[in-house]
Amino acid sequence: MSFRFAFVWALGLLAAAPVAACRAQNQTPMLTPQEVRALSTGYYSAYEYDRVVAKVALTPEQAYFTPDWLPGTLWLPGGEKAPVAALRYNLALRLVEVRDPTIPAGVRIVPVGSLRGFTLGAEGKAGSRSFEARSVDRSANSRNFFEVLNAGALQLLLLHTLDEKAANWIAAYNLETRPASIGRVTRLFVARPGQQLVEELPLKRKAAEKLFGDKATQVAAYAAGKNLSYEQVPDLVWMVDYYNSLLNVPHE
Repeated sequence: MSFRFAFVWALGLLAAAPVAACRAQNQTPMLTPQEVRALSTGYYSAYEYDRVVAKVALTPEQAYFTPDWLPGTLWLPGGEKAPVAALRYNLALRLVEVRDPTIPAGVRIVPVGSLRGFTLGAEGKAGSRSFEARSVDRSANSRNFFEVLNAGALQLLLLHTLDEKAANWIAAYNLETRPASIGRVTRLFVARPGQQLVEELPLKRKAAEKLFGDKATQVAAYAAGKNLSYEQVPDLVWMVDYYNSLLNVPHE
């Protein structure tokens, strides 16, 4: 990701219609603007954020996981989960954007380093998507939000990113043979039991069987019975869920 694009993603947000805040009875109170501000403090100065807003070039459909503002939940570092009235996930900048009508820009930004994760959509409801902050290696820059596909000791996750391709030119003729483009890339990762770092997982049978270890034969029989493919993510989620269920069965 080029430095130029670190300043290019944030103001499709001003074009979206406001989402009304609501407080449901017997639920965790929503975060106040002051609490959201505390999470975002120190990431951008006011001047830097104004530059982000001024230089927006992508459409919301390109820049965000979904362009719509949705109710959601922030997973706070202390373990709490706090609902907010409206948020969006900025893929390229690895930011959660929370609506805040009390400031001129209308949005607070919460970086990946300030959260354990978040839920896009109403927590626990059909259609909601959960994202967890994880790292691929020990470097701070490898930390990102990964979409969580299943619960349990062994987890599958998706990393959604944007891929910038420069234009191709024939310099001698000043001829553009391929225009510049921005596309979305999704990669599959796995979080092994007891490990903090995640690793990329090829959609191949041998790679999955290594994950299942001494349970690989049982998982293979289950997959055959259900006609599941090791090369399809939804099918692999079924297999991982089955594998996790075997871990909970006591040995006789």
